[in-house]
Amino acid sequence: MIDVLIPIYKSNEDYLRLSINSIKKQTIKNNVICILNGMDNNKNKFYRNLLKQLEVDLIVECPLHGVAQALNYGIQFTKSQFIARQDDDDISHPERLFLQYSFMTNNNIDVLGTNIHIINSSGRIIGHRKYPQNDLNCKQKLVYQTCFAHPSVMMKREFIINNPYPLTGSEDYALWLTAYNNANYANLNNYLYLWRKHSNQASSKSIPYLYLNKSFELIKKENSIILKFTLSISLILRVAICLIKKRNIDLKTYL
Repeated sequence: MIDVLIPIYKSNEDYLRLSINSIKKQTIKNNVICILNGMDNNKNKFYRNLLKQLEVDLIVECPLHGVAQALNYGIQFTKSQFIARQDDDDISHPERLFLQYSFMTNNNIDVLGTNIHIINSSGRIIGHRKYPQNDLNCKQKLVYQTCFAHPSVMMKREFIINNPYPLTGSEDYALWLTAYNNANYANLNNYLYLWRKHSNQASSKSIPYLYLNKSFELIKKENSIILKFTLSISLILRVAICLIKKRNIDLKTYL
C-alpha cells in the first residue's frame, strides 16, 4: 500500500533505529526503502548490515550526495500507490501512515502532511508546529514559507513521478512551488510526527528559505487587493526574519 523513503547519510545509529522501528510499528502495511546517500563503501557496508538487522525491506545505494538526488533515485524502486517520507532521526506516531492513507483515499489530495512535535536529542518534546489544513491556505502560505513539514508528508506516486525533486537547496519547498498549479495540498490537523532537533544536524543556513522570484509571481496571481497586501506584508516580515537570522534568500532562481 505504502512505500516509505528514508535517506541515510552518516546517520546516528540510535536515532536511526528509533526512526525505522517507528515505521515498522505502524498500524498499516508499508515497505521501508532506505537510500544510502553518496557515502563510501565502508559506510555503505556498515549501514547495510545495520539496516538488515532492522529488517528493512529494501536498501539501495545512490552514488550522488544530497537529499534531492537520493529521493529521486529512490523513487524508481517504489511500487506502491502512495509514497511517504521519513527522516533518519525522526519518529512517526503509530497511526500516522494509516490516518494519511485513509484521508488521501477519500479526498483528492496529492500531498498530505501533518502537524509536528519538536523533540530534543533525548526525545523530549520542546515545541510544536502547526500547518495549514486546506489547499487554499497551504498555497497562500507558500508565498513566504513552506506549508509542510517535509518528512511528515505522504504523496501520490503519480505526483512524485511527474514532479521530481528540483536539484536545488530546500528541495521540498522548491517542489511544492513548482507543482503549485498542478497539485492539491493539505495537512492533517493531528500531531503525528516527532521532528528531532539536535546539534549534529547539518547546517541549514546556506539553503534558500525564500525563492523571491516565485513569491512575487504568486502574489501577482491573486485577484484580491486585500490578499495581495496581506501576503506582501507576510513576505516582507519573512525577509526581515531571514536577514536577522542570516538565512539565505534566493534572488535569482526561477522555478
